[in-house]
This record gives sequence, C-alpha cells and structure tokens, in this order.
Amino acid sequence: MPQLRVFFLCAAFGLLGGALYEPFYAVGKAFRPRPVKIAADLLFCALFSVCFVFFSVSVSLPPFRFYLFLGLCTGFFLYLKSFHKTVAFFEKKIYNIKKHFGLHKRERKCRAKRRRSPRKKQDASP
Repeated sequence: MPQLRVFFLCAAFGLLGGALYEPFYAVGKAFRPRPVKIAADLLFCALFSVCFVFFSVSVSLPPFRFYLFLGLCTGFFLYLKSFHKTVAFFEKKIYNIKKHFGLHKRERKCRAKRRRSPRKKQDASP
C-alpha cells in the first residue's frame, strides 16, 4: 500500500511540474528561434530535477523505482490534458484583447496620416 501512496504523491508532484512548465512554455512560444526553445526546455528540466530531488528527500521517498517515474509522467500528462488547455484558453483571450486594442489605437494613427496630400506620380522616363 505505501507504493500507491508514493505513486499518488508523485502524480501530484507531476501536476505541479506541469504548472512549473507553463512559464517556460510561454517563453519558448514567444521566441521562435529553436535554440531559445531548447534552452527553455533544458532550464525547466534542470529546475524540475532539483525540485524533485528536494521533494523526494523531504518526503522520504524510497530509492528510484519505475512507479515514481510513472507517477510523475501521469501527473504531467494530466496537467497537459486539463489545466494547460484552460491556461492556453485564457492566454489566447488575453492575447486577442491586447491585439484588438492595439489595432484600434493604430487605426486612429493611420487615419490621421491618410489626411496628407496624395503622392504625385513620377515619370518613368530615363
């Protein structure tokens, strides 16, 4: 029975790991170059590893077993399939609101620029 308790603890920690992944995912998504995404993922892995070692020592988890890894993966997968979609939905809404208001301000500026005199056609002769 202690294995089941440890499995659920690791699954809960996997959920927290998914929440920890969210800012790194946003950085990777905001910057398109591949090296930035790789650096963000490596930084997340290093931070998550340190947090898991601290967690396992503080809770006195047994030495590494396969069900520990399975619990972490299960929790992370559950986060990605549930809470991540909710966060992504609100992130998209906020982005669209910012984009809408940003374009609205630009339209006012463009209308003021349109009032200038029209361009004169240039001759194509050499």
